[in-house]
Amino acid sequence: MLFRSGDLLDGGVVSIHVLDDGSILVGGQFTSPSNSLARFDADGRPDSAFNARVGNAINLAVGAVDVQSDGKIVVGGAFTTPSHGLARFGPDGSQDDAFNAVVGSSIKGYVSSVIVQSDDRILIGGQFSAPTNSIARLEADGRPDVGFDQTFTTSVGATLDGYIEKLAVQSNGEIVVSGWFSRPKPWVLRLGAKGALDERFAASPE
Repeated sequence: MLFRSGDLLDGGVVSIHVLDDGSILVGGQFTSPSNSLARFDADGRPDSAFNARVGNAINLAVGAVDVQSDGKIVVGGAFTTPSHGLARFGPDGSQDDAFNAVVGSSIKGYVSSVIVQSDDRILIGGQFSAPTNSIARLEADGRPDVGFDQTFTTSVGATLDGYIEKLAVQSNGEIVVSGWFSRPKPWVLRLGAKGALDERFAASPE
């Protein structure tokens, strides 16, 4: 019998992450086979055990998915449970209660991009007003990376006049940011590894 993951999803998918074993994590806005986050085998068969553990833990859309080195799954989105905007699940789909309690309601808004860095710290971008304006970095356990956040707030956060859609990290640790903003630079800017604006980077559409 041919299994097709699309036959099992009843809503849209906006984020995909392929794991080392070929299985596929998807995030979006759907209620089947589980709410907003699901896993499928490499051939499209649903991972029933994983999906049952996720269940209806997430109440609204997932916009971004990434995975830490120990297999824990970090998701961002518009949800308010199991925590606001950002949550973590174990490799088996179980809720990471400790991480989710740390994040809690500290994120005031929507997370559209999640990047797990090589040291397992977590970059998030989106449309939120706390803990900083539209971009923040967390330690691997969910605590704020205070040094990064303070540098970003001083360098960019006070003037950023829109929201962030996507983040990417270059090999030297510098962070490329894109979204809907005109200041301090329009549409695309770059931050140093500690969050400071890279004034030399001048990408902007003509």
